[in-house]
Amino acid sequence: MSALPSAPNALSINQIAQEYGGDTPHALSEYYGDGDNVLDGAQGDGGAIPESGAISIGDFFGGRDRVVINLTIGSNTQSYQISQQRGGTYEAGFTDIVLTNNAQVGSTAVGTAGIFTGSAPNYASGDTLKIVNAGHIRGRGGNGGAGMLNNGTGVAAGQIAGDAIETTFPVTVVNNSGAKLLGGGGGGGGGARGSTVQPGQPGNPGNPGNPPSQAGGKSQGQQPGQPAQPGQPATNPTTQFFGGGGGVDGAGNQVGAAGGGGSSQGQAGQAGGADSGGAGGDSTGQTNPNGGAGGAVGAAGQAGTQGGAGGAAGHAIESNGNQITLQNGGQVAGATS
Repeated sequence: MSALPSAPNALSINQIAQEYGGDTPHALSEYYGDGDNVLDGAQGDGGAIPESGAISIGDFFGGRDRVVINLTIGSNTQSYQISQQRGGTYEAGFTDIVLTNNAQVGSTAVGTAGIFTGSAPNYASGDTLKIVNAGHIRGRGGNGGAGMLNNGTGVAAGQIAGDAIETTFPVTVVNNSGAKLLGGGGGGGGGARGSTVQPGQPGNPGNPGNPPSQAGGKSQGQQPGQPAQPGQPATNPTTQFFGGGGGVDGAGNQVGAAGGGGSSQGQAGQAGGADSGGAGGDSTGQTNPNGGAGGAVGAAGQAGTQGGAGGAAGHAIESNGNQITLQNGGQVAGATS
């Protein structure tokens, strides 16, 4: 319901001053839209309250003052949800929310952004939402995929990384100079199994043996012969398999877990850092497919050699189809749509 009466009821400048504030003696020139007292986009029954030029009391029929909610993140935190913090002064369709981040914000799960506006329908047409980042906002890095087992099973893809900001409502994001807005890095895929080929061996025909013989006449008797010795058959080449190398976690506020190596000598992936993914683990043998490297911030992980796919990068801003206005003076890594 409108705070000021609608036509044809009476409306005075004192009622306008009571709704919007201002200094005495009051004059209509105090109440231009987008001014000190009447916020940008304020509406009366006849549409937007003028920002310049002709203005009359009739422009304020059905008008009401907007609610301004200023939120601040002053210490490091995880998974901040705006709609849970805006308080009881929120009025659907008449509220301007400004969140300022002065700290480091991240997430412990790839499915939860560092900052989330809140699930729809937590906002209404007419609300405005702005995030001013003067610190770091990061998504979580994706886990690396496991290396293939030596029986040819179990290889895994790298995990999709988390988003820095996810919104379900149009938002303006101001990323100040020196600030960081970074999607997580995708996990590296696990590598295929390694192998070593042992060459076959040629066959051996064996020894046919010797018959008994007469030596030195009858007085010395007959000498025994040598029995035949069996031959060795030829052997075929054989292949020995080893587990594949593990993929590596991607970069993020919290880096993902490195993928484990496959059975029989596959190595686990190496740990990544906050801004860069680590190297994939090795397999062993004559062929040694490596696990894929984890992605840097806002970048996909690499596929494992003949193995699992790399995980996709996290978004700097996941819009979910909503309008995004980005004013960037700092570092942004990852998509903003």
